[in-house]
Amino acid sequence: MKSKVLVKFLAEWKSSNIGSKKTINEKISILEDRFTKNIRIEDKSGCWEWTGFIRDYGYGGMYVGGKVFTASRLSYMIHKGDIPKGLFVCHSCDKPICVNPDHLWAGTHSENMKDMVEKGRASKGKYLLSGKCKRGHLFKDGTIRIRSNGRRECVPCSRERSRQYTKRMNGGTV
Repeated sequence: MKSKVLVKFLAEWKSSNIGSKKTINEKISILEDRFTKNIRIEDKSGCWEWTGFIRDYGYGGMYVGGKVFTASRLSYMIHKGDIPKGLFVCHSCDKPICVNPDHLWAGTHSENMKDMVEKGRASKGKYLLSGKCKRGHLFKDGTIRIRSNGRRECVPCSRERSRQYTKRMNGGTV
């Protein structure tokens, strides 16, 4: 186990199914065994497909100490260490259920979106490659977000739409 964050979490874990009397090494071993039981290795791609429960948007999930961890993030922490602050765990294989640490990399949201566009998986990818939205706002960290329906949204455009809506509802005054 390479993740200091996960080791700290396990040290504080007092779940009845693991028991508070277990050593940290025993808890790590139990977690790794539980994790491994939920993997099926795909021969052609080398993906480790998650067979446990699947969360929204197709990502695997696993309960650890009453908290749900995304399986790919958990795999990254077990095999590679802590996820750097502000970064996401991205898939080079583009399979949300893959937990193979060799297919996982830490990157910013912008890097992940650029990777998606370069692989031809994005609609309207021309805007992401140009570095601007269709209204000309520059894309940089913090100016693009993913909505609950999975669509990308330019934050400055969203704020402007909200201001215009408020103005219409208030009879022309903001």
